[in-house]
Amino acid sequence: MTASLLAYCVMRAGGGWETQHATGVEGASVTLVETADLCAAVSRHDFIKTSATEADALAYAGVVNAFFRQGAIIPLRYGNIFHESLDLIRLLQDRHDRYLAILSELDDCVEMGIRIIPADGGMTSAVSPPEKPTDRAASTGRSYLMERKAHYAMIDELPAGHEAIARKIRHHFDGLFVKSRIESAQPHGGNLISLYFLVPNGNVERFRSAFRTLSASEQAKLLLSGPWPPYNMVFLENA
Repeated sequence: MTASLLAYCVMRAGGGWETQHATGVEGASVTLVETADLCAAVSRHDFIKTSATEADALAYAGVVNAFFRQGAIIPLRYGNIFHESLDLIRLLQDRHDRYLAILSELDDCVEMGIRIIPADGGMTSAVSPPEKPTDRAASTGRSYLMERKAHYAMIDELPAGHEAIARKIRHHFDGLFVKSRIESAQPHGGNLISLYFLVPNGNVERFRSAFRTLSASEQAKLLLSGPWPPYNMVFLENA
């Protein structure tokens, strides 16, 4: 039986990518599948689950982080499985221009996230504090993979007033980010606004400083996370 390929991320080919520091899901070796301009990090499995356990999520996030530390990547969501290399090569060829454009935008950038609990949101206990930056691989796995199922179950259209709050927050960081995204959800009957920013590496400390100033003056509770791979910047662009 031919092994299936689990894909982790897409990047430019020929970038001197090192695979030896990445251990895939279930301890599998990580290799590259390449086209002329693009490549994808993959591991091969006789059988691979389409939904991730916590151990799978942490291993998957560890691979994504290993490549993220080396350069611009498009992180894929867990469950992109290909029956043979040719299927993945076709995908890279079909989305060639699109992926190269995304990678150009992501060059030398990270994702920073801000969770906003409006002053009348009444849900402080429902939101976890920011992850410790020293546990980057583990926290990325938890915040991206393990929360995705619950996240999309509770996401909704922006309630009245949330767009205005988000616009005010974004304005405070003008000049420090390339682009941003907003999501709004109502977990446990409360209100939560999530803002994601694509931030140049050189602006990360200024972004953190601006956040501290904003947090000290806002009635809303603000939680900062990152830097991460740009999961939420490209999530809808994935395979």
